[in-house]
Amino acid sequence: MALVCFACHPAVSHPVEFNLDVMDVEERDSIDLSRFRTASYIMPGEYLMGIRVNGRVLSEQTIRFYPSHGDDAISRVCVPMDLAARLGLKPEILQGLGRWPERDCAELGGVDGITLRPDMETASLVINIPQAWMAYQDPNWAPIEEWDNGIPGALLDYNLNGSTQKGRDSSRSHQISGNGTAGFNIGAWRLRGDFQGSRQRSKQYTQQEFAWSRIYAYRPLSRQGARLLLGETQLNSNLFDSFRYLGASLATDDQMLPPDLRGYAPEVTGVAQSNAKVTVRQGDRVLYETTVPPGPFRISDINSAVSGKLDVEVSEDDGHVQRFQIETTNMPYMSRPGQLRYKLAVGRPANQNREMTGPMFASGELSWGVDNNWSTYGGSLLTDGYTALAVGVGRNLQRFGVVSADITNASAKVRNEPRQRGNSLRINYAKRFDEYNSEITFAGYRFSERSFVTMDEFLDARDGRLTRNNSKAVYTALANKAFLDLGFSGHLSYTREDYWDRASTERFSAYFSRYFDVGRMKGLSASLSLSHSRSDFEQESSVSLSLSVPFGHSERVGYDSFINRDGVRHGATYSRYEQDYNYLLSANTGRGNDAMQGYLTARTSMADVSVSGGYQDSGSQNLGLSLRGGLTATAKGAAFHQSAFDGGTRLMVDTDGVSGVPLQDGLARTNRLGIAVIPSANDYYRTDVRIDVNKLADDMEAKKSVTEATLTEGAIGYRRLSVIQGNKALVTIRLPSGAFPPFGASVLDAAGREVAIVADSGFAYLTGIQPDSEFVVSWGRNKQCRLTMPRVFPLDQRYELQCQPFIESSLFK
Repeated sequence: MALVCFACHPAVSHPVEFNLDVMDVEERDSIDLSRFRTASYIMPGEYLMGIRVNGRVLSEQTIRFYPSHGDDAISRVCVPMDLAARLGLKPEILQGLGRWPERDCAELGGVDGITLRPDMETASLVINIPQAWMAYQDPNWAPIEEWDNGIPGALLDYNLNGSTQKGRDSSRSHQISGNGTAGFNIGAWRLRGDFQGSRQRSKQYTQQEFAWSRIYAYRPLSRQGARLLLGETQLNSNLFDSFRYLGASLATDDQMLPPDLRGYAPEVTGVAQSNAKVTVRQGDRVLYETTVPPGPFRISDINSAVSGKLDVEVSEDDGHVQRFQIETTNMPYMSRPGQLRYKLAVGRPANQNREMTGPMFASGELSWGVDNNWSTYGGSLLTDGYTALAVGVGRNLQRFGVVSADITNASAKVRNEPRQRGNSLRINYAKRFDEYNSEITFAGYRFSERSFVTMDEFLDARDGRLTRNNSKAVYTALANKAFLDLGFSGHLSYTREDYWDRASTERFSAYFSRYFDVGRMKGLSASLSLSHSRSDFEQESSVSLSLSVPFGHSERVGYDSFINRDGVRHGATYSRYEQDYNYLLSANTGRGNDAMQGYLTARTSMADVSVSGGYQDSGSQNLGLSLRGGLTATAKGAAFHQSAFDGGTRLMVDTDGVSGVPLQDGLARTNRLGIAVIPSANDYYRTDVRIDVNKLADDMEAKKSVTEATLTEGAIGYRRLSVIQGNKALVTIRLPSGAFPPFGASVLDAAGREVAIVADSGFAYLTGIQPDSEFVVSWGRNKQCRLTMPRVFPLDQRYELQCQPFIESSLFK
C-alpha cells in the first residue's frame, strides 16, 4: 500500500481561509468550517469506496485516509499495492512506483500526470491516469486487471414448460418439461450441472424421465487468455466435427478476444403456425426450450461456444411437429500478429448415459498470426485406430472481409476392415460490419471424399452401428442486415448437405421486415418470411406474410397469412406491448380448421412468465404455461431473478437493505433484503448498472446510482449502490447545554453517510428518517453527539431534537 498527499496536486494544495465576519449568524465563534478549507478533504478513517479510473468503475474496496503530517487540513489516501496492480498501468510504471515505508502504500502521486480525487457524493475515489502510462489504449476494451471473478455463491437457472390438451374425443393429456443449470462458484472455479426432464400423462400411459445431461467444472485463466474445463462436454473445435466426451480441455477463450475475432452464436429461425414450443438439441442434450406465439420467430441467444449440427423441433398446439437441422457457423480461424490461439482436449468419448463409447483420444489445434493479413493454423485428432490431421491458412482481405481454406486428412482402421483414408476440403468467408448496425455475412463450403471418415462415423463403425450420413459437400450461407434509416431489416440463411450414400438435405429461410408511414398512418410494419426444407423424410415449403397497424398508444391490429402444401391460413391479430408485459389475441381460418389463440408474457424482476391457450372448431383445446427464471444466493444475500442462460454471468446489486429500488429502466427491483440480480451481464465486457432515479419512490434518495463491472465467464459479481430510505424533514438541533451545534457541522447516518449540514441556529434538513433511527453530529474532526428519532415524527412542521453525548456503539464505528 502507499500514501498519496493531496497537497501534491495544485487543485487541492492551497487551504482556504474563510472570513466569518461577513456571515450574519449567531455564535460566530463556534462556527466550524475547517473541513471545507481544502477541496476534497476527507476525515481520516476507513471508507468503502468505488474506484473510478479514467471514467471506468472498478469494484469497491476499503480505502484508508490518514492525516497529513504537520497540517490537519490535508488528508492523505492510501492506495493498496494490489489496487495499484489493477489500474492497467504499463509494467515499467507499476514496477517503478514508490512506497511510503511507514504504511507500505503505493506512491501514485510521484508519477507525472496521475491525480486522485475523493468524491464522497458518489462514494468514489477518482483516479485519472494519462493514456501514455496505460497498458491498454482501446476505450471499449477492459484491461485484464479489471476482470472480476466475482464472489462465492450458488445459482439455479430454470426453464419450465407445461401444457394440458383436450382432444376432439374429450381425451385429455398433460405434459411438463424443463431444463436448466445448477451450480456453485468457488473462487475462479465454476461448478455446473445441466439438467433436463419431462413428464407426460394421459389416460393410456404415463411417461417421465429426468437426467443430468452434463456435469462439469471450468475456470478462466485470465493471464493466459484461456479456459480450463473438466468433466462432460462436446468437443469444441474449429477443424473437426463435434462429439461428446468425458475429459479435460484447455483452450484460448474467444470471449476474451475483441469482438472482431469472436465466433458467431448460432441463430434459429422459423414460423410457428400456432402457439408452439421450440426445442433446440445437440444430440440428446436440450440446449434451449421456449414457447412462441403464432408467426415468425428468431432465437439468437444460444451460447456461442456451441459447434456442430443442432436439431430443432417446433411442436404446434394442434399436434403438428416441424423438425429440421441447422449447421452452426464459425468465424475463419484468424489471429492477431504474433498471437497464438490453441485448443487442447483429452478424454474418452461417452454417450448420454455416461457409457464410454471409444478409446482415449487427444486433440490439439493451433492458430498463429503471421502478420496483419495472414494466419496459419492446423491440428490433429488422435485415438487408437483413427487419425485426423488438418492444416490451413487465413487471409485478411481488409474491407472485403476474411477468407480461410483448410484441408483435413483422416485415416481410420476398424477391426478387420481395410484402412480408409480420405480428405476433406473447406473454404470459409466472413465479414462483420459493426459500423453498419452489426451486419454479418458468412459463407462456407466443404467437400469430402467418399473415403473420408469423421470421428463420429469411426465410433459408430467401431461399435457396429451402420451410418448412412457419409457427407459429400456442405454449403452454408448466413446474412443479416439492418437499415435503420430506412426502417428495413433482413435475415437470410441457407444450408445444403449432399451425401455419397443418400439424398441431399437443404434448408432455406428468409425474413424481411419494413416499418413505414402511409398518409396519417404512422408506424406500419410489414414482414415476409420464406422457408424451405427438404430431407429423406419430408419436404416442406412455406410463405408467411404479416401486416401490423398501430392502434392506440401501445396496441396494434394485424393481418397475417400462412401458405404451405396443406393450403392457406388467414389470421387476424390484436396485440398490446408494454414494458413489463405484452399479449396477443389471434383468430385464423383456413385449411379446414378454424381456431382462436391467446398468448400473454409478463416480464417481472423474479422471472419471465408466458401463458398461452387455444381453441379449435374441431373441439380440441389447449392451455400452456412457461416459466423462465433463476435464483442466486451468496453470503451477501439472495434473490430470484430473470434467467441467465446456461448458468452464465450475473451481477448482484446491493442497495443497503432498501427494497423496491428500480434498476435497469425498471426491469429489475430489489427484494426485501435490498438485493437484486442482473442476469444480462456480459463476459469480459463492461456492464453498467444504474438505478432508475425517475422511478424511485418519494421516500428514497440515491447517493450512488451507477456502478460498473467487468466479469469473467460464469461469475457472480457484487456491487453496492447507496440508497437512503426514509422521510425528509426540517429540524432544529440543540446540544444538552441548550446551545446549537457549530455552523457547518455534519450529520451522519449509521452507515457513515452525510445526510445533512447544520446551518444557522441548529437548522438542518434531514433525509432517511425512520422511527427510532439514529444520527451522529460531527465537528472538529470528531463525533460529538447522537440524535435519536422519535417513533412518531411530525413532518409538517419543524421539530426540535436534543443531541445527546456521543457514546461509541455497534451502529457507529
